[in-house]
Amino acid sequence: MALTVSLHQDERIIVNGAVIALGKHNGQIVFLNHARILHQQHVLSEEQILGAMQADDKPYNDSWFYFVIQLIYIDPDAADQYIEKLTELASVLSEENPEKITEINEIFSFTIEGELYQALKACRTTFPDCLAMLKKTEGADNVDPK
Repeated sequence: MALTVSLHQDERIIVNGAVIALGKHNGQIVFLNHARILHQQHVLSEEQILGAMQADDKPYNDSWFYFVIQLIYIDPDAADQYIEKLTELASVLSEENPEKITEINEIFSFTIEGELYQALKACRTTFPDCLAMLKKTEGADNVDPK
């Protein structure tokens, strides 16, 4: 069941600790404190990766790397359970892309240091195709993964 919330000008709500207010323009909301936010065009699902792998018969290790960082970003309390997989993927990506070892290490460092949005952004820059399967999903024809 969905919840619909209406805000009036100068009214604020708190959602999971994020203080939210209306912006000056229609459709604009303002987060008045720190909040973990991912725009739909940057959200990758496990099903999308698996579907792309079946269609292309490719490993998509860069997408898995991004996906694991995304999981840590969305659920920081469970970060410890994802770090081992992230370490494994960083090693695989370094072997597959020796020219990008510095960038991979930087992304990994951002993640370990808790700079998760920076890690996701750097991953999208380093591996521009890591969100490629989003372009193939319904309703996401104009996705720019950068």
